[in-house]
Amino acid sequence: MLHVSGTKIEDMPIRPAQLVELLALLEDGHISANSAKQVLHAMLETGADPQEIIAERGLKQVSNAVTIAQSVQSVLSDHPEQVESFLAGKETLSNWFFGKVMRTMGGKATPQVVRSVLQEALQNRVNTSKNQ
Repeated sequence: MLHVSGTKIEDMPIRPAQLVELLALLEDGHISANSAKQVLHAMLETGADPQEIIAERGLKQVSNAVTIAQSVQSVLSDHPEQVESFLAGKETLSNWFFGKVMRTMGGKATPQVVRSVLQEALQNRVNTSKNQ
């Protein structure tokens, strides 16, 4: 981006502390790598702080397991045929459910938390179906 605009690194509107903050937010899982790129571009254009840009654009990742579990349950409830196929042995559907949950949450959910919550919900369904 700097090379395209012809801006020298010394003339960037970003302070080193802002870049450190952005990297810390990425490292801590508050934003995704894709969101970090968006924030960096905005920082280069405006010089604004990363937290400000994240708040303005709603880029913060959701890592609350309860919130994610609600979305997982909603997706599973909305797709009973796929749940039945999964229970019948079509395990690749777990990736399909993962994608649905991520779309439902606007791509803002922490993928590791979604995977964990989804696996637990699917395992509970498997156990319930075995006990019937």
